[in-house]
Amino acid sequence: MASFHAELYINGQAYPVLWCALEFQQQIQERGRVSARVRQGPLLLQLDVPQDDDTLVSWAATLHKKLSGHIIFYDTSQRSPHESIHFEEAECVGYQESFDVLRGEGGSYACSLTITAPEFVLGSGSAGGPAAVSSFLPAAAPPVPSANLAAKALEVAETKAERYQKRLRLLQSGRNKVADMDQLISSGGPVAGPAAAPASKGPLGRLGSLLTGNSNSAVAEAGASPLVADRNLLQKAVDRLTFNNVAVERARLSQHAYQFTTTADPSGLLLPTFTGEVPEGWAALQVWDDKKTGFAAALYDSNFEQPNRKVLAFRGTNPTEWGDIKADLTQALGIPTKQYDQAIELARNLKDQYGAGLDIVQDAGLDMAGHSLGGGLAAAASVVTGAKGYTFNAAGLHPNSVKPFGITKEAMRAAAPGLIDNVYSNRDPLNGLQNHMGGLIPKSVGTPHVLSKAGFHPIGDVVAAIETEKDADTATIQKYTRP
Repeated sequence: MASFHAELYINGQAYPVLWCALEFQQQIQERGRVSARVRQGPLLLQLDVPQDDDTLVSWAATLHKKLSGHIIFYDTSQRSPHESIHFEEAECVGYQESFDVLRGEGGSYACSLTITAPEFVLGSGSAGGPAAVSSFLPAAAPPVPSANLAAKALEVAETKAERYQKRLRLLQSGRNKVADMDQLISSGGPVAGPAAAPASKGPLGRLGSLLTGNSNSAVAEAGASPLVADRNLLQKAVDRLTFNNVAVERARLSQHAYQFTTTADPSGLLLPTFTGEVPEGWAALQVWDDKKTGFAAALYDSNFEQPNRKVLAFRGTNPTEWGDIKADLTQALGIPTKQYDQAIELARNLKDQYGAGLDIVQDAGLDMAGHSLGGGLAAAASVVTGAKGYTFNAAGLHPNSVKPFGITKEAMRAAAPGLIDNVYSNRDPLNGLQNHMGGLIPKSVGTPHVLSKAGFHPIGDVVAAIETEKDADTATIQKYTRP
């Protein structure tokens, strides 16, 4: 997996970027035809505030001030420019700044920028061409960024297990920081502001003079956020990253469950052929593929998670498989379906084998996972077996699907929130239909986790959205815990 370091170049200055996001939107008609031009932006950035440079704060404070610049993403393994975002005649329409408390005395400034421009041009790092990164770099600039990139380059050599352990340590640092903040708050600490930030030399002080007396500016107010708000922001980042650190792995496995075909050897043993690589850090132990009913699933094991739980991932709807379409339609109407019965029986058998968790090193339990129809199968298997479940843009679960296994409608509704984490996009058409049909078709079950920028229904969009949340929360925790 590649690792990148980004820098903002503007007015001859370079600013290391902690986090950035740029969205493109394309409106289409019901049949997929384009109905409007692509909409871009805004460009969102988070970076440390330079103490002796007024470029950014002046840009934010001056109405309709237009600047041109670019962001360059460096591939840390190659230490070379990889991609870029270029903009002309851009305005900084949003600027939020805060002084973050560190352990002991002192702290650091961080700011978030919102940039709009008539057009954002995406470029490559290859030489030549109008959008090449080399055309943006000044002639005298060094071929690579400085020590920031050298430090980042070390990350690419880390294994999945090492990255996982580093993230666990970061989460623990975040929890420790929250505890420190709680102690400050309970002892009557400076709850009106995060710290005694420098008044005369800090960026906010400079911004005040640039705003020429506009005391009601949202920019000036942003620096006075209370310690309680900072504590809550950090706690939210810790909680969400803790969940996503596990959920994204189940989402990847749900995606991989679509990526195999099988052939039977003379003894009837199914031999899988994978069309996509097994996710890093995981091994596929066994697959099931019933070509008559359309049921398919795979059992995975990791070499990095602690505790080491097996994951049974169910394949979702294949539009070309009549068995999948039939299972979707009949289950929604409460008619018993073979695929749901197969999923529950398989989960029961594997739960007997792995679910006890007696050996904390080898067999710490069994999780269910799935996307779309696979999410409905995973939910049914979780409710019946009591195993933990992770579902993604899942089909709704009808009570009749679990009733033959001794689970009443009331028991299903009571158990699901504690067993199943139900992750879905706020633009997922399946959940949109299920949630607004007045009970005519069943809703997906479990504790909801709504993704705001996860595309529509495909599982790949869900994985990307969770990774985006992970990056944002990692940056937030690092901001509050860096030494």
